Amino acid sequence: MFFGAVPTECIQQVFKIMDIERWSAAYVCCSGSFRLERALSGAFPELAIHSNDVSVYSAVIGGLATGRPVDVRFTGQLAFVEEILGEADPLDRTAAVLVACEMSRYARATTRYNRTHFDYYRDRFPDYLARTRAKTARALETMRVTSYFSGDWRTHAEAAVEAGAGILAFPPFFKGDYEAQFRFIDENISWDAPDYELYDPSMLREIARGLEARGATYCILTDQLWDDKAPVLKYHVGRKVPHYCYANTPKSSYLRKTTRAQPFRYRPVVPERLTRDSEVVVTQADSAKLSFIKDVYLAKSIVHSAGFGNYLVYIDGMLAGGIVYDEGPVTRMAYGPRTLVLLSDVTTTTAGKISKLVAMMGTCRQLIRPLELTMLKRYERVVTTARTKKHVSMKYRGIFKKLSKRWDEDEGLHIIQYGAPVTDETPQAIYQRWWDKYGPGSR
Repeated sequence: MFFGAVPTECIQQVFKIMDIERWSAAYVCCSGSFRLERALSGAFPELAIHSNDVSVYSAVIGGLATGRPVDVRFTGQLAFVEEILGEADPLDRTAAVLVACEMSRYARATTRYNRTHFDYYRDRFPDYLARTRAKTARALETMRVTSYFSGDWRTHAEAAVEAGAGILAFPPFFKGDYEAQFRFIDENISWDAPDYELYDPSMLREIARGLEARGATYCILTDQLWDDKAPVLKYHVGRKVPHYCYANTPKSSYLRKTTRAQPFRYRPVVPERLTRDSEVVVTQADSAKLSFIKDVYLAKSIVHSAGFGNYLVYIDGMLAGGIVYDEGPVTRMAYGPRTLVLLSDVTTTTAGKISKLVAMMGTCRQLIRPLELTMLKRYERVVTTARTKKHVSMKYRGIFKKLSKRWDEDEGLHIIQYGAPVTDETPQAIYQRWWDKYGPGSR
């Protein structure tokens, strides 16, 4: 349904670089398909999100999300849509615009291929409309937009500066890109289109300098390499146009995952004090606290790294351990795109098979759900890697399935990949299952 979207990998990296949790509000410039807004809504539930764009595609979605639907009427080659809609509700009209945008791909040339596909959409428009309506409704359930500004993204950025808010800008890579993309739609609909000055990407560096001069916090995605400023990240896949991100933030540097440790007070778990009715609480944490725990409890020979999902597991107020998730391109290639990496499951004790409990907690959807909202995908499997001198990992045996195994002659270790499906059990239910099978009550 949505096209021209920002890659989810870029969004993930931007979230690592920018201190968005400290922002009072985020002004998204050139919202496009609102993929960024949906990710922000899941990752920062308290953040005010102000969206912006100039296309009717974005306007109808933004209007629906903010309770201010845009009145769009279909004319010309799309007049048949008006006959189908009749007195349709705003959701149907929004879905109709999105389907029409898909159709427009085949209206730009008069080849037989394009004519056939355009006619196919027209003949089956009610079917596409019903499916797109359902998809749009589901997308809006996970997207929160405070306001939508239909107009020039530079004006929206100025409003962000005045408000002291952060700017996330993803302007077109080519001059006239929007105008060419939506030409057919604009010629065959009627709506209150905004006035704006045509954006020229060659102006982008000067726009950024102006934001820097005013002390604005920004992150801009572009395909440009600037002579006087290094990008904070680069995203490049195959032959596609490279994506570079520039930011004005204290964290500005090439993307790296921090392993800075932040000490904090806690009570290590004492297995002998646990009961089957002990209360389990799992809290999100920043990577610095997880780095501290790993520095204390992991073997000094283990070089650990930070992930994008960090949790602490408490039982009756005592810290049992920590969980760190990440995504790995090798893992995705081997086990599919819906695979999440359990990067670390560290425990504060080696007694009482607590390590099995923390590993089991790593499969809990309640922990994984915020990451799904951030990455705009649903994870079905958790995969982790064990390095051991034994033929199996006693920690994962019985709770994870062995997926692959190899021998590292240099290190003298078995390197074993384990996987387990994501479970909808609550942390408390997982704890009680662990107690019955591995806890004191099982003996």
